[in-house]
Amino acid sequence: MAMPPFVSPIDALRRIPAGARVFISPSCGEPLSLTHALGTSWHELPPLHLLFSMQVNDYPFLAGLGRGITAETWGVQPPIRARVADGGIDFVPIRYSRVPGELQPGGRFSPDVALVQVSPPDAQGNCSLGAAVGLSRDVVPRAALVIAEINPLVPRTMGDSLVRIEDLDILVEGHLPPVPFVIPAPTETEHAIARHVAGLVPDGATIQVGIGGIPDAVAGALRGKNDLGVHSGMISDSLAGLIDAGVVTNRYKPIDRGASVTGELMGSAALFPWAHENPAIGMRTTAYTHRFDTLSRIPNLVCVNSAVEVDLGGQVNAESIGGMQVSAVGGQFDFVEAAMHGSTGRSILALPS
Repeated sequence: MAMPPFVSPIDALRRIPAGARVFISPSCGEPLSLTHALGTSWHELPPLHLLFSMQVNDYPFLAGLGRGITAETWGVQPPIRARVADGGIDFVPIRYSRVPGELQPGGRFSPDVALVQVSPPDAQGNCSLGAAVGLSRDVVPRAALVIAEINPLVPRTMGDSLVRIEDLDILVEGHLPPVPFVIPAPTETEHAIARHVAGLVPDGATIQVGIGGIPDAVAGALRGKNDLGVHSGMISDSLAGLIDAGVVTNRYKPIDRGASVTGELMGSAALFPWAHENPAIGMRTTAYTHRFDTLSRIPNLVCVNSAVEVDLGGQVNAESIGGMQVSAVGGQFDFVEAAMHGSTGRSILALPS
């Protein structure tokens, strides 16, 4: 097993060539030692173009934005809404199922460099991408330069999460806990909506739950169900609770039977040790989890997502308020479309009236 030498985060970043397009692993898989170094030492680096999805912290790597650092994203969170609105960050509205294709050579997001976070290698030289497998798994073998933060706090997740140590070009040591994604406690209104939605989910259904207070409350309201399956873009603490409670068994899924499938783990600090070597979780790439061909093979697929507003014609807005982009296309439409086309599927969009 040939293991590259360890260097400091800033020394690793100095090896990125000028003008490089740099992919940053998303959400709870963000390599914090590298992104913090990028934020504090951007002035020591050549011009770089950053490519990123939904991040769940305060975007430390954007400190040099407009001063040698340019950025492009297909995900919008509160800390960057104003910069997207004023054009400081280029926002690309794109369905999540299309992103893997655009990350391939020749695609709009095709990166030269990947910044990822992985677990230490096992005896066979395999590292796990831990909480963020969906996009990163396909980027690592294609990027010309892969800088990996090896962090013993990263969970070794099961499924398609493994990358070979020889596919990593530069290593840095990481000791910060994976960045958590904490959803505020549901309000009474959200609990009421969740109870109504739970009544629309039959036993044996395979569920997808989106991001936000209402979808998270829905997962908590499903405690009385039996033999649910999970095929979702993300798994949170509430879904982990359903798995531990035996509500989720994945017994009736025709594919990935016995495993809850996802590309991302997004939750509290407790979620990551829970997922470590947990055979109940099957991490898969976005090219698999969001692909229509995959989703169309799942009967009784029930997708629960939230929205901002619905007009009298039934058109749904889940991305903007008063002309400001507050969210992104993400994977919502991929799951909505799949559930609508399935003869026994159901798409539920839940929001306060």
